Amino acid sequence: MFITQLEYLSNEVFYEIFEYLDGCFVYNTFSNLNIRFKHLFNDSLLPLKLNLSWTSKSIFENYYKYIIIPNLNRIISLHIPNPLAIKSFLSLFSINNSFNRLESINFGRMNAEHVISLLTYLKTLPCLFSLSININNSKDNANKIFQLIVLLPVLKYCKISSDNEESIFSIPILTRKNEQQESSIEYLIINSVCELNQLTTILSYTPRLTHLSCHSLHVGNDQIQIPIIVINLRKLFIELDATPFHIFKSFISKISFRLEELRISAKYEKTYLDAKQWEQLISCQMPLLRIFDFQFKSQLCDDQIKSIEYDKLIEQFNTKFWYERKWFFAYQNCHSDYGPFKIVYS
Repeated sequence: MFITQLEYLSNEVFYEIFEYLDGCFVYNTFSNLNIRFKHLFNDSLLPLKLNLSWTSKSIFENYYKYIIIPNLNRIISLHIPNPLAIKSFLSLFSINNSFNRLESINFGRMNAEHVISLLTYLKTLPCLFSLSININNSKDNANKIFQLIVLLPVLKYCKISSDNEESIFSIPILTRKNEQQESSIEYLIINSVCELNQLTTILSYTPRLTHLSCHSLHVGNDQIQIPIIVINLRKLFIELDATPFHIFKSFISKISFRLEELRISAKYEKTYLDAKQWEQLISCQMPLLRIFDFQFKSQLCDDQIKSIEYDKLIEQFNTKFWYERKWFFAYQNCHSDYGPFKIVYS
C-alpha cells in the first residue's frame, strides 16, 4: 500500500524536513493544520532557524509572542537582513545566555554603537560558532568591535562587512603579553577596505585561521611591516588594489607554506603577469597548492599596460610547470562604465 497523504509520514521524517526550513515558515505552515502538527512544533526540542525579513508590525508581534518567546532555548540560527527588523528585534531582546543553543547570527547593516552593545552580550553564548555583521559608520569603533569579536569563546566563522571607503581597522599587533586574546576563528571574511598592515595585525589575533578572504586590500600610507607567520592557512581569496608584487610576495611568504587554494584578483601592476616570478613563488612558498585561480585587470588607456603584448605574456604561462598542474591562462577584452579593459585569467 502506497503512502498518499502527507500526515502518514513519521514524526522523525518531519523533524528532518523541518531542519532545512525557516522556523517561522514551519510555524505558519504546519502548526495550525491539526493537533498532531501543533504538538509536533510546540512540544519538541526541534532546533529553530529564524529568518526574520522585514514584515508588518502585526506579523512581527505574532512571531514574538508565539514563536520567539516560547522557544528561546530552541533557536540555533538568527538571520535578520533588514536594519529596521534588527532594530525591532533588539528593542525586545538582549541576545544573552537565554539563547543557550544559538549557533549562528547573520545581521544586516547596523550602526557601530549597536554592534558593540550586541557583542557585549554575545560572549555569554556557549554555542555561537558563526557571526556575520555589516557595520555602518564604523571608522571610529572598528577596533572596539574587533576586540569584542576576538573574545567570543567558540567562534569559528566570522564575516565583517562595511561600506566605508577607507580601512576601518587600526588595531595594535598582539604581543606575547596578551596571548589570552587569541581568537578561535578559523574562517574569516573581511568584506571591506583593509590595509595590508592591518590585515597582518588581524592575523596576529587569529592563529587558528584556515580560510581567509579579503575583498579590497591595499598598501596604505604606513611603512609595510609583516612580522606575523600564519601556519594553518589552507585557503586564501584576496582582491588587491594597486599593490606591488614584491609586497604581496613578502606577505604571502608568511602565510602560504600549507596553502592549498589561492584565488587572487589584481589590477594595474604589470609585474603580476611575470610567469617566471609566479613559478618561483609557488615552488618555494606554496608547495601544496592545488588550486590557482588568477585574475588580472588593466584598463586599455593605462600607459603602463597598453603596450604589453598579451599573446606573449600568455605564452609564458604555457610551460611544463603550468601544464603539470593543469592551470591554463587566457585573456579577453571587456567594457565597463570606466572604459575598455583587458582581463587575464586562469
